[in-house]
Amino acid sequence: MAISPSEFINRYAPYAMEQQVKYGIPSSVILAQMAVESSWGSSALARRDNNFFGIKRGSSWNGRVSYYNDDRPNEAFRSYGSPVQSLRDHSAILLRPRYLRLCPVNDSTDHLGWIRGIKAGGYATARNYVESIEGVIRRYGLDRFDRLAVQTAQRQGLQIGYMRGRQENYAQAQPQAQSQAILLTPLQGHWCMPINLDGLKVSGKFGDSRSGHQHGGLDLSTGGKNLPIYGTEDNGKVIAVKSSNGAAGNMITVEYNRADGTRLQCTYMHLSKIGVNVGDTVNAGTQLGYSGNTGRSTGAHLHFETRFYNAKGELQHYDPAEYLAELSFRGNLPVPLDKGGQSLVARYASQMGYNNGSSAGMGGQTIANPALLAGITNSDDPNRWLQYLMDKNGEEAAMSAGGNPVSNLLSSLFMGILTLAQELKADDQENLSSSNEDRGNKETKEAASGRRDRESIDATRLAQTASLNYDSELPEKQQENTIRRT
Repeated sequence: MAISPSEFINRYAPYAMEQQVKYGIPSSVILAQMAVESSWGSSALARRDNNFFGIKRGSSWNGRVSYYNDDRPNEAFRSYGSPVQSLRDHSAILLRPRYLRLCPVNDSTDHLGWIRGIKAGGYATARNYVESIEGVIRRYGLDRFDRLAVQTAQRQGLQIGYMRGRQENYAQAQPQAQSQAILLTPLQGHWCMPINLDGLKVSGKFGDSRSGHQHGGLDLSTGGKNLPIYGTEDNGKVIAVKSSNGAAGNMITVEYNRADGTRLQCTYMHLSKIGVNVGDTVNAGTQLGYSGNTGRSTGAHLHFETRFYNAKGELQHYDPAEYLAELSFRGNLPVPLDKGGQSLVARYASQMGYNNGSSAGMGGQTIANPALLAGITNSDDPNRWLQYLMDKNGEEAAMSAGGNPVSNLLSSLFMGILTLAQELKADDQENLSSSNEDRGNKETKEAASGRRDRESIDATRLAQTASLNYDSELPEKQQENTIRRT
């Protein structure tokens, strides 16, 4: 069933803006290309194969294909499981060097520069391609979504293009195409650093060469002080307490059981005092004891180790700096952890993002069930959207259908658009009333200026209002957590 341009834009704008935030490609360009290449979603390729950009198979594609007559008879085109997969694959293509080197990569609001770069890279052969895409953007005011995406990202604390260079082919989702990223899903709870890091020095890193072995933890020098040590998250239990345990000295191990069944362990060594017993419950901020200088130690410090159970059920060491980066990411906690003037957590923090535990990998979550979306968006009435999303049952359905966006990013984008649509609808009604009073008169210059002013929406205010509305209704529902490491 054919849909109107306004329905098309409202349906896919949140996903286009998500791509802009992740990869820096203007959402206006994505939407306009999507509209032109698919004839506003009415092409057979879009309807049957969810291919909204007319992308042909190519030598790198191992997924499903369908055959259509194009430049030549019976050409192979990529076939996707959903429109969202089509958008992600389109982004992956535009992030290739042949396009990216020609585009204004540091400005996701320069839609004209991006169109010209994409055209120059050979995306399309039509001579008027730039004019065609630019015309759609101007006619439907799609550049407003570029600004809204930037404002939403700023409010969420995300840098535009933060996923650039770490994209993968989500549409194919081949097992071997693993992202080199740390995958997390939103999880309600509390988070705490194992010790107050202010003023501490890193005296030993994970993996440092030691006599006959590699260092298995992170050494934090406390400057001669015995400082409190803490549980790092909720739902933990003390599984080991050992006094005078050889080189480790006094030590504690806490195991945390996360909602999805994954488990990880934190071990504290060289303690001066132990304040817990085996079997004690531990939550974020629970004091466990004090750092010290027991065992094989040359000064007061905390030796902190982390392990997790891999897919085989085996305990596997990993860098505690990665775990501290996760705590920082989840709890918005500062991590003043430097060695030689370089942050130990920066490289991990840059790889972190949320997904919903799907096989698509980092950032490859299915944002929403297509059927659910269709039920919401097959209407020009934004109040229908808002009513549905603000209904608790509907909101829970949306979340269970694959929400869990990066720091509620997609929720904010949806709500920003809804609020924008409401404002524009009110303006349309106002304009209609005015036109009825002065039917037959041409639009004056003053009226045209006023209309343009009304269409220039304050994106920051919209996003903030939308977020407040959404958060106030957000159900208190525990979200499952998934950690995947490659």
